[in-house]
Amino acid sequence: MQFSGQQVFAWIILLLGTGILVSSFTSDFWSTHTRFTQHDALQMHRGILKQCVTTRTYGNCHMRLSSVLQRLRWFFDDYDLYPSRMLVYRHLPTQTFEVVIAGLLISSMVMSCAVVITGPFCCQKCRMSTTFIVLLTGVCVGTACFVYWQANLEGQTFTLQHTPMHDLYPYEYGHERSILSWSFYMAVTSAVLFGLSAILLCISSRIGDEYGADIANV
Repeated sequence: MQFSGQQVFAWIILLLGTGILVSSFTSDFWSTHTRFTQHDALQMHRGILKQCVTTRTYGNCHMRLSSVLQRLRWFFDDYDLYPSRMLVYRHLPTQTFEVVIAGLLISSMVMSCAVVITGPFCCQKCRMSTTFIVLLTGVCVGTACFVYWQANLEGQTFTLQHTPMHDLYPYEYGHERSILSWSFYMAVTSAVLFGLSAILLCISSRIGDEYGADIANV
């Protein structure tokens, strides 16, 4: 089994992109948020799986997909440091854009891991399929990043509601207070790496086809 330099470089980039994507998905710094009024010093940072909130007297992390994955709620609720009656806010239910992003990223991780594990063993027989899957992975990650960027721009990523005296009303909050953070840019980087890997695989496939044609003519 022989590999060209382009193929080896493509697999290295693909492996790097997969690691960055997994790290981005499991971290909780896709964006950071602060309120206009800072009487309680509330700050929030969030990712795809969970969001963490801190005030002067309270701090907890909440599983964002808990309304979808009820079985995991108990694990993340262990982060609560104070009883719920002391909260001055509540977490909004899982939003549609969060489910879409999670689905795209999970699909991307499955595809990239599958190619990383099986690709080197079948790259000569299914070069076009491998290239297409890697390219599709990059497109899915890029789409997820775009959806999150748009949601953050519209202020939808700040998923808290104030609960004074048990009366619910949304915080007065603007997107200028929602700042994209390093986890988001890690996902963007992984999308770029997947695209670069797909380009290198495509180039190596064309070179291999031309080399095979020359051998056949001889």
